Amino acid sequence: VTDSDNNVTLSAKAMTHFEDMFNAAAAAGQSFRVTSSYRSYADQVSTYNYWVSTSGTTGADTYSARPGFSEHQTGFVVDVAAGSCVLDCFGSTTQYTWLQEHAADYGFIQRYYAGYESTTGYKAEEWHYRYVGKTVAKAMKTRGIKTLEEYWDIEGGDYR
Repeated sequence: VTDSDNNVTLSAKAMTHFEDMFNAAAAAGQSFRVTSSYRSYADQVSTYNYWVSTSGTTGADTYSARPGFSEHQTGFVVDVAAGSCVLDCFGSTTQYTWLQEHAADYGFIQRYYAGYESTTGYKAEEWHYRYVGKTVAKAMKTRGIKTLEEYWDIEGGDYR
């Protein structure tokens, strides 16, 4: 489902929850914008190849998913930004603080945290939010679990 007003394409299952979160953030004075959401396989090929061209395969694999492995291809992920702050600086914004407090209420989690690179396979991405449903998101928050790998008791971290 595409919401052209907010530049977001998500699974129908996630869209309503995202729109509710987006509107609640705006009402609280914590507006953010979407920089990326659903990506087709072809879009992920382009995205990954760009990062390989700038960092090589080994470098790109720490922050960009290979085509066929990207959470963006699921339709359950949004990358967000605030004002002129995109990517790495997002973690220093009040919008980030708001999302840390409220995203679980809408079924979203920050997917990649610093210190969990060996678990997830990716560097921290304060801007990358994944819809997992309210039950899972709230359970993770309550129990202090930062990764889906830990929550589901599965291994992650690389492509092997």
